[in-house]
Amino acid sequence: MSTLREQLLQQGLVSAEQAERADEKNAKSKSRRSKRGGRGRGKPGDDPKRQAMIKAIDEHRLSEADYAGDIAFKFTSRGDSKIRKILVNPKTAVRLGSGELAIIENGAEPLDHIIVVSEAVVAVRAVDPDAVRFHSRS
Repeated sequence: MSTLREQLLQQGLVSAEQAERADEKNAKSKSRRSKRGGRGRGKPGDDPKRQAMIKAIDEHRLSEADYAGDIAFKFTSRGDSKIRKILVNPKTAVRLGSGELAIIENGAEPLDHIIVVSEAVVAVRAVDPDAVRFHSRS
């Protein structure tokens, strides 16, 4: 089986010069990532802090059935700072307001917001401080 590069060259969609420049660009990108400790250093799941964050989220997250309701609880998203909302029941709204619960962002696309018990906030902030989107004790 031929590589995508070879297929593009065979079909005339890219020239040999374009393919060579792309290879050089990829090599430079890989070297920069490994220098700054990025993707070239094992799997992202190998980081002990990240493992602690994932464990904290799994242990302390509320299921949607526990918080679903018709009250729009609003918070800002990371990056674009748009106002987002999550529909919660009255009990969850009170717990969010009191700081018992927090809203965190998983960073995936599309954005997924998760409600967790406040004990998880410390572990999440240790890895990604901006992932905590709402916590009234912060």
